[in-house]
Amino acid sequence: MRKLINIKLDIRFHHQYFHLPPSTLQSLFPALDTFSIRSHNTSSSESWILTNRPIKRLCINQIDTRDHTLTDVLTKNSCQLELLYVPIINFWLPSQDPSPYLNLAFIGTVDIIVTASSQQSLAILRPLSFLKNLRMINMRLIGPLVLMFWDDSFFMEMEVRHPELLTVYLATRPGDFADYESAIVYNRVGDGEWKPRNVRYLTSWQLATGTSYEMHEKVINF
Repeated sequence: MRKLINIKLDIRFHHQYFHLPPSTLQSLFPALDTFSIRSHNTSSSESWILTNRPIKRLCINQIDTRDHTLTDVLTKNSCQLELLYVPIINFWLPSQDPSPYLNLAFIGTVDIIVTASSQQSLAILRPLSFLKNLRMINMRLIGPLVLMFWDDSFFMEMEVRHPELLTVYLATRPGDFADYESAIVYNRVGDGEWKPRNVRYLTSWQLATGTSYEMHEKVINF
């Protein structure tokens, strides 16, 4: 079972923070594969971890949509991510070299207004169409937590773009309508039909960490 370990230019271990320089990091967590960054930069600690640890799951709270340094580091390390959470990923990811991202199975976040139609939603998600191994999309609603106005055409097209897709996870973004207790997921069930239901809210870090991966799969029925 993966321990709750977070690295953000410091180490978070069981909710305690310890500042550790790169020289110390060299002897710690040789199998570290989950990494969270408050704000992406080119610091020596961040670059060292991304270059020297087998990172598979990466969460970044802040990143410039024009930034290419992260992709450069991941490419140098021949890294193949399976999970990536960055703000407005549908704007940032298409401008990058796709090679470190072709195996992505879990992505977020995509901001979407609650009144978006099927065609409007498909247009917003079109830049991510090259992700053929995608299993889950994490979307942040602009507005209250409600069911989307999606018809069968939305899900049919999403299955064409992403044949492995099983789940669309909807939560409200910070603001007047923020709901930190519940979320909505659309699941593709055994007969191929997509069904929505309410689940408990999980943060990006909870979705990325090992123990919460297990919890998340139970909640969303992978």
